[in-house]
Amino acid sequence: FVRITGVTVTADRAWITAIKGASAGILVAFSTSVAASIGTSWSGVLLVFPIAFVVLCATALKIYGKDVLIATLYSAMRGSSSLAAFCFVLAAGLHAMDPWPAFAAAVCAAIATTLALGWLVSRPSAGPGS
Repeated sequence: FVRITGVTVTADRAWITAIKGASAGILVAFSTSVAASIGTSWSGVLLVFPIAFVVLCATALKIYGKDVLIATLYSAMRGSSSLAAFCFVLAAGLHAMDPWPAFAAAVCAAIATTLALGWLVSRPSAGPGS
């Protein structure tokens, strides 16, 4: 994973934050309104990835540049892995148990995935010849 140092992060102006929120809301509204016609498989893909990343990527690129966007995308892969663990455990769990225990197991799987990936990323990297 990429670590960026020396980047100053500043807060957005209130109107920029409002525009980003409205943009994400419009994307969510569109995705949910077409979900019935495109099916559950496509609506799940459409909701999770583009909505979360379009606004985030455009903002990071505009404000901080390409290097920060690349680092952000690498970090997003960790979050996506946790989401994948949650979805898999919940989908599989609903076949074997009641909904609430399945949700609890899925949340535990997502947290465990996040912690494991965070631990792996935080380990000192071995240099060449180590």
